[in-house]
Amino acid sequence: MWLSERFVPHGANLPAEPERVQLALYAATGLPIIGAVTQFATEAGLMSTDLALTLVAAGATTVLLFPMIACLIGSRSGSVRAP
Repeated sequence: MWLSERFVPHGANLPAEPERVQLALYAATGLPIIGAVTQFATEAGLMSTDLALTLVAAGATTVLLFPMIACLIGSRSGSVRAP
């Protein structure tokens, strides 16, 4: 999604840099893929449980912080948009 907005001229691109940053932050939350990969890696013995828990906690932090930061950026630029 971010690459499309950044590099593909389709007429509906986000015109302002703050809006592109907001889109990137909303799209960057990675908890679902982190959870799936760590589950498979721990079951296969490729990753310790402690490391998996740390990665999942970091992913959960992105789910909490990235949308909040995106909203702050939107409120400063005057264009608050819900995802």
